[in-house]
Amino acid sequence: MTACFQYISELYDMKDPKRFLKYFLYASLVLIGVVIGIAIRHYYHMPIEETINIVDLATLVTTIFLAVYIPEVLDQRSEVKKDKKELMEKKDRRITGPLPAHQPPYPGRRTGQPA
Repeated sequence: MTACFQYISELYDMKDPKRFLKYFLYASLVLIGVVIGIAIRHYYHMPIEETINIVDLATLVTTIFLAVYIPEVLDQRSEVKKDKKELMEKKDRRITGPLPAHQPPYPGRRTGQPA
């Protein structure tokens, strides 16, 4: 029991609040799932089978894997895209200098004047 309290105190001492929020959400979702499972089992007396169906087990494992893997990969890819875009903008600003507030659509030709 003391190990659990030590783990919780380490979570509270985390420097990164996103990391704490991530663990908090995972723990709360697991707790909600357990409570719902107990409530369903208590109020709706569903029979429990003694054998495990391998197809159902494979479906469960695949679903959990995809539910965790896909958001992680998509978040990572979006972060990489955003970082590349910011890097290109920084390089462009360094080469060309800051852009003026209003830039004419065609260089060398002012807007509103005939050609």
